Amino acid sequence: ALTRYARHGSVRWTLLAVAGPLAFAGSLAGTLGYLEVVKHAAPVIRPVFAVCFLALAAHQAWRVLRGAPEPTAPRPWPRVGLVFVGLIGLYDGFVGPGTGMFLFWAFTTWFALPALEATGTTKAVNAITNLGSLTAFVSSGSILWRLALPMAAVNLAGGWLGARTAIRR
Repeated sequence: ALTRYARHGSVRWTLLAVAGPLAFAGSLAGTLGYLEVVKHAAPVIRPVFAVCFLALAAHQAWRVLRGAPEPTAPRPWPRVGLVFVGLIGLYDGFVGPGTGMFLFWAFTTWFALPALEATGTTKAVNAITNLGSLTAFVSSGSILWRLALPMAAVNLAGGWLGARTAIRR
């Protein structure tokens, strides 16, 4: 998906240069925290993140349904957005599901990116957060490769098809 968005010109590389390292560090820290310190607390914490995810999903759906115009000028809050990107990276390393929605929200809200550029940049940052988590999981020997590799292949195919559909429509 990232390759298709990048070829289409829908990735903000300058933003990625700043947000990417923050997201990587957050994701790596979140995964290390998950593996070493708070693994036993995850079942308690996950519902809190699920509520946050549902609230953001409802917010995004509400924005679309009310027909809000996409912002055209950057808002004066990119530093706040970068804090959110780092925290979202931490969330991705610790919990994971919904990271794309959180990143999309951050890029459309704090950086005023149009939807397609926010989606492309989200894919790039999410690839970086996945790399941060993967680094921690590989170093700890926690990956079941015979399950992970087929899942990765199917994930790549789904990403390609989804990006193709989003760019065309």
